[in-house]
Amino acid sequence: MLANVVSRLTIIGMAVDFGLTQLRAQETTGIPSSSSENFGMADSISSQQREALFEIFDQAMAVMRDDARFDPDDGKFGTLRSTGKQQGGQGVEYKFQVMALSVAHVTAFITSASREKSCKELNAVVVPQYFSIRFDPSVSGIDRVTIERRLDLATFWVDSNGGKYEGNELLPRIPPNTRVHAYRYRANTHDASRFPVDVELYLIDPPDNELGRVGQKLDEVIVRRVAPAVSPKIRKSNTDNPGAECFGGDVI
Repeated sequence: MLANVVSRLTIIGMAVDFGLTQLRAQETTGIPSSSSENFGMADSISSQQREALFEIFDQAMAVMRDDARFDPDDGKFGTLRSTGKQQGGQGVEYKFQVMALSVAHVTAFITSASREKSCKELNAVVVPQYFSIRFDPSVSGIDRVTIERRLDLATFWVDSNGGKYEGNELLPRIPPNTRVHAYRYRANTHDASRFPVDVELYLIDPPDNELGRVGQKLDEVIVRRVAPAVSPKIRKSNTDNPGAECFGGDVI
């Protein structure tokens, strides 16, 4: 799946900036989710299914932005189907099935220790890295603007060096994938926010014979925590206070 990730990033012309997407090597995504000519378009989801997805979006944002506790067994992200060690045993990938919408597949990648070497790892720190909500086949009935409002996303995105860019669609779209649209956002900060969060949306234009009758299909939503820079003062604090505020997360 790493080849698929590189393909997706190359398509949108941002392969260099998206170096952090190495986390996605754990088979979290493809482009698009179905390999058929029509990208496996599904029927429009119902209002009840849409609300179920909104609940998952809200929970993902609570974990990633507000540092809410992640419990894979509490059912908030669906039914846990599998777990697997990744990245040399430093992280765990959880895969969930959303019972209200069988085409929705949720993946959470959680690391189990701080990546800041100055932190004395006397305790294991649970650090959520990203959530991916992928649809196979892609779905209609939930548009980009609705997601932007629900997740309270800004009208700009931030690259891995902290550069801010107005607008959200990532261009260019290169044949034969001109129907795939990629959007990147920085989530707006809330009072309870503890970490910056980036969100990526992938949508697909309908086949030519459906243009004008149906809108874009949602293929994937990715919610990613942005690791904060560690200042010398915080680094010294971490050394004096093992397990504290390296990259956030529950100390276990």
